[in-house]
Amino acid sequence: MVPGYYVTTTNDTINCQVKLPKPMFSKSVVLSGLLHKVEVTDSVNGSKKFKPGDIRSFEFIYNENKYTFYSPACNKDFNAFFQAVILGQKTNLYTYQTVTTSGQPLGAIYTFEKADGSCTFLNIAARKLDFFRKTLKEFYKENIEIQQLIDKKFKYRAMVENDMREIVRAVNKQIQ
Repeated sequence: MVPGYYVTTTNDTINCQVKLPKPMFSKSVVLSGLLHKVEVTDSVNGSKKFKPGDIRSFEFIYNENKYTFYSPACNKDFNAFFQAVILGQKTNLYTYQTVTTSGQPLGAIYTFEKADGSCTFLNIAARKLDFFRKTLKEFYKENIEIQQLIDKKFKYRAMVENDMREIVRAVNKQIQ
């Protein structure tokens, strides 16, 4: 158990203890064990398990590292907690790392969430670069400047994650 907090669906912040899943014979935290549920203990509700959609987010610090998980509003079909990559006034970028049953990374799913709650998901495993460009151009179809930036991105597979971050930063820097 480590100190942390969770944010309810009505935006109340509740201090709690977060139960960290650990594999047998290891001292490291297994983040994949927090993707579909989190168990917390607080002075208001006692011990409780939350699934995505039950709460907006939760956060804890473990070994001097801060971990924050969110349940984006558009996440109803996916039903998982996502880690924040970039939080902004206009667009948020979250990631969900898929793993094998032994905890080995398989790939990542990214969620782009606009301030109005609309989202799009990108699974970066086994996708062609044109797919990323097409999906994000459709998502930001009202923004010509961002579409022009998207046209310049997704040239190299190794740069996909950096390209996504650059696009989200550009959206958040634009003046309304």
